[in-house]
Amino acid sequence: MGSECRGMRSRRNKLDEPNMTSGASSMIYGPVGSRLRDIVLVTALALAGMFAMGCSPAKEEAAQSPGSMPVPGEIVSIQGEPLSPTATMKEVLDHPDPFERAKRVSEILQRSGPEDLDDLMHAFETAPLEKGDLEYGLFGYWWARFDPQAAFTYADNTLRTDHGSVILQVVRAWAHADPIGALESDMLTSRDTQSPGIREELTDVFTISWFESGLPGLEDWMVQQQDPRGIANSLRAYGRMKIFEMGPEAALEWSRTAPFEDADRRLIMAGMLNIIAHQYPEMAIDWIRVAEEDGVDTRTFTSRVARSWAHHEPEKAVEWILAEVESEYDRGQALNQATRRWLRKDEPGLAKWLEGHVGEKWSDLMRNQDIRWYIRKNFFQVDWADAMNRALAISQENFRHGMAAWVLQRWFVVNINDAEAWLVANPDAIPPDFVERARKISPIERAEIEEALAHHGGVKS
Repeated sequence: MGSECRGMRSRRNKLDEPNMTSGASSMIYGPVGSRLRDIVLVTALALAGMFAMGCSPAKEEAAQSPGSMPVPGEIVSIQGEPLSPTATMKEVLDHPDPFERAKRVSEILQRSGPEDLDDLMHAFETAPLEKGDLEYGLFGYWWARFDPQAAFTYADNTLRTDHGSVILQVVRAWAHADPIGALESDMLTSRDTQSPGIREELTDVFTISWFESGLPGLEDWMVQQQDPRGIANSLRAYGRMKIFEMGPEAALEWSRTAPFEDADRRLIMAGMLNIIAHQYPEMAIDWIRVAEEDGVDTRTFTSRVARSWAHHEPEKAVEWILAEVESEYDRGQALNQATRRWLRKDEPGLAKWLEGHVGEKWSDLMRNQDIRWYIRKNFFQVDWADAMNRALAISQENFRHGMAAWVLQRWFVVNINDAEAWLVANPDAIPPDFVERARKISPIERAEIEEALAHHGGVKS
C-alpha cells in the first residue's frame, strides 16, 4: 500500500479548503457515516424555517409557557432561552436545546482556529452531554481539518467504544482533505489480521469523502485493496455517489462501460440498484434485464431491489417477485428480504395478506417469519389461538408441526392452563411427539419469556 499510495500522492493537485456545508449528498450515503450528517442537515433546515417564518423569541417563550401547547404547524424553540451572541462554548454546551446547541457550536467552530483547541477541548470534556452527540462530531470534524492524526487518536482512544460516530466525522474531514496521507498514516488500518486494509466501518465514509473531494487516486485505491469486503463496500459507495453526480438512469448507463473490471462494475451496479429501487423500482427492474443481456452476473440483484422496494411498498414488491422472478433461489432470497421489511412496516397487513395464500408452499417461510415476529415483537402477549392458526396454515407437514410446537412451547410458559385447554379442544392438530417436545424449553429461553412478561405486564399462570 505504501508504494502505491506514494504513486498516487505524486498525482495530487493542491488541496482545496474542506467544505463543511456540502450536505446535500447525505441522502444517498447509506447507513454508515450518514446519521450525524443527516442530523446536521435537518437542524439547518429547521433553523432556516424558523427564521423564514419570523418566529420571534417572544413567540417561542409564549409557546413554552406553563400549560401552553404548540400550535400545529408553528415552529418553536424546544426549550430554554436564546443564547447571547457572545456565549462561550461552555455556555453553549450547557444549553438544553439541541437545535440551539448545534447552531451555536457550528458558529463558534467556524471562527475558531488551532490556537483555540485547548480551550475548546476543555469545554467538550466537561460538558454534560453524551460524548457521541452531534456537537462532538462537529468538534471532531473541525479538529481534523488542521490536525487529523491528533483528532483521530483522541476520538479513537477516548470515544471509539461507545461513540463511533465521532470517528466517522474525523475520517470524513481527513479523507476530504488528504486521503492518501490518511492511508499512509496506517492509523485507519484494521486491527483484525484477517481483514487487511482500513477498518470496515470506515470504508463507506472514506470513499464518499474522497469522491466529494475530487482528488485523484480513488478508483485505483478501491480496486487495489487487499480485503475483498473493502473492495465491495467501497465500490458500492462509489456507485451511490455516481447516482448523485449523474442521476439514476445516466449512472446506470455509465456503469455498463465504466473503466473497471467486469466484477467491479457488477458491484457498482449492485450499489446503485440498492438506492434506485427505493424511488424507481420499475427502473431498477428494467436494469436487471439490461444487466442480464450484457452478461452480468445478476445474482443478488433481485433481492436487493426487493429489499429496497419493500421499505415503501412491500405488497407490490412481493407480487413482482411472485409474478416475474423465475429462479427458485432468487425468489426465496427476495421473498426473505421483502418479508423482513414488510414485518417492520405493517405486520398485521402481512398477516392479512397471507390469509389469501393458504396452501401455497412458497408462503411457508413467510409465515414462519411472520409468526416469530408477531410473538416476539409483542413481548409474548398475543392471541395464542390465532398464532396457532397461523402456524397450522403452513403447507409442509413437518414444517407445520414444528412451527406449531414452537408456538405451543412459548404458550406453555405464558399461560399453561389456556395452552392445555387448546390441546384438549384440538387433539389431532399436533402429533404427540411434537407436543412432548413443546413441553421442554431451555432455561435461557424460559428466562427470556418471563423477563419480557415482567417488564411488559404479561400474565403468567
